[in-house]
Amino acid sequence: MGRGRRSTDEDADGKPIEVAGMRIKQEVLLSLGGLVLGLILFSVGLVKCSASSALASKGLVVSGEVVAVRSTTRRRNKRRRTVYIPTIRFKDAKGTYHTCEGEDSSATISEGSKREVIYDPDKPEDARENSGKALWVTPIVLIVVGLAIVVFGCLTGWKAYNKRAPGRSRGP
Repeated sequence: MGRGRRSTDEDADGKPIEVAGMRIKQEVLLSLGGLVLGLILFSVGLVKCSASSALASKGLVVSGEVVAVRSTTRRRNKRRRTVYIPTIRFKDAKGTYHTCEGEDSSATISEGSKREVIYDPDKPEDARENSGKALWVTPIVLIVVGLAIVVFGCLTGWKAYNKRAPGRSRGP
């Protein structure tokens, strides 16, 4: 009567006993999930790092002016804090004005203050504030977290592989 595979059996007292193979399968799935997630994060980090590198080498740096400041409240460690996000207006090499959103700051930002902006001359609408945080922090964090998750996935897979039932062949 095709009940399917059960993940537990019962001992003489009727208590469930975990089947070793199911535990290994769970560890293998965890390992594969970690590898996939880690590789996705790592890849996104590399793409963002490549884009930042291209912008840093090809981009033009100009001075912009803060034309508006938006404040928002964020929660961190059960505490609320207000952060300020500037809108920066700048003029490209052709004399056209554009705006971009600057990096958030916990310090008050005043309208009229000057900020550096970096933009690709072919796509000035994709400008960013010229700061290390804006260009490099996110890609580096994604790469490091992605690598950590890949290492976790590999270690989990290695552990599951070495837990195989005694007497089983370990390959060719």
